[in-house]
Amino acid sequence: MGRRVSYNGEGVELSRDSILREAIKLFSEKGYRATSLEDVAEMLGVTRPSLYYYYKSKQDILLKAHLEAADAIFNALEEINERPLPVKEKFVKIIENHVNVVAKNAKLIGIFYEEEKELQKVNDRVKGLMEKRAQYSNLLETLYREGVAKGVFRNVEPKIAIFSILGACNWVYRWYKEDGELSPEAIAKVMAKFITSGFVK
Repeated sequence: MGRRVSYNGEGVELSRDSILREAIKLFSEKGYRATSLEDVAEMLGVTRPSLYYYYKSKQDILLKAHLEAADAIFNALEEINERPLPVKEKFVKIIENHVNVVAKNAKLIGIFYEEEKELQKVNDRVKGLMEKRAQYSNLLETLYREGVAKGVFRNVEPKIAIFSILGACNWVYRWYKEDGELSPEAIAKVMAKFITSGFVK
């Protein structure tokens, strides 16, 4: 079977991506809980049943969006970790990427954290996301231990070091403003320099 294509009354193609984009806009403007699938359908100019081919619920939409952000962070870590770079340089690049992705998806990530407990009740796929988070922190811990062994990083408990670093990176979603003076890339560089100064010898 080929890919299903639907259109709204103005001939605009309906797809998982178009639904995702409009839903996230509404989540940000109206609030996640105040937004219904009817609202999303109305914004797209289609009926609510038209959305069910692509997403079963608004929780599915939110999870799909957050998984994409998580994949961007995780995949970059694996790619950077495989490069023949000094451990300090790897860590700086990983932090820069993490902050950059969080800033560019600040509204989405904020919604997810606020609704995380609710999502865990209704969607088993959240478990996969949590497992990926654990893999991510474990890889960073391994890299940190390598830095300690090479005398590059301070010899502190790796788990505490990584949780502190990730906490600082993830907290960006609470204060980042799209109309601020600095771009996500610029913020990422400033934060990477500031964070690494705390554990690099």
